[in-house]
Amino acid sequence: MKFKIYVFIVCCQVFTRATVLYVQELPGMKNMSVKSLERLLTRRVFDWFMLRYHQLYNDNGQCYLLAPNGFQLARCWMRYLHTDEFGNVVFDFCRRVRELNLSEKEFSALLVYYACYDDSTMEDREIPQMLRSCYHYALYSELCQNRGETKGKIMLSKITQVLELLIPITEQYHKEVASCILEGTAELLFFF
Repeated sequence: MKFKIYVFIVCCQVFTRATVLYVQELPGMKNMSVKSLERLLTRRVFDWFMLRYHQLYNDNGQCYLLAPNGFQLARCWMRYLHTDEFGNVVFDFCRRVRELNLSEKEFSALLVYYACYDDSTMEDREIPQMLRSCYHYALYSELCQNRGETKGKIMLSKITQVLELLIPITEQYHKEVASCILEGTAELLFFF
């Protein structure tokens, strides 16, 4: 069992490093302090993971995600790391994201918008709030361009409702798993 947990932790570390590199390259992120960026990423890495890989959590109740280190995050592994209730909530969230039927550009705009989602624990909140406003407008513009103004506004409202579902999921995740995965690796990730 310890080896299984270790393999999962290595998988999380690989994903976290990839996320850090990706988010650092987003426009405006270099304006944030290292401490604010570290806090944002430490608290958002699971959310980012859920959004980015939502399509691999299928309606049949299985997850077909293969991590860079070769570890497959199948449903049976989720039972070792989480409760069945938590797994069901994760799959339900992923289904809701799929039901939005976002285009690739809309989804890309959603990812960067969520990267700057409000976080009351940050010391320097001005820059993330400004970036969030810019990314919010970019998402809104993309939705209106693709769907028309009325349908774009409706879709933005639906997206906001779905994103709000991530808050309790993330809180539960941090209580159950993150303390043993992210706490020890966060300091190693921010050596830039």
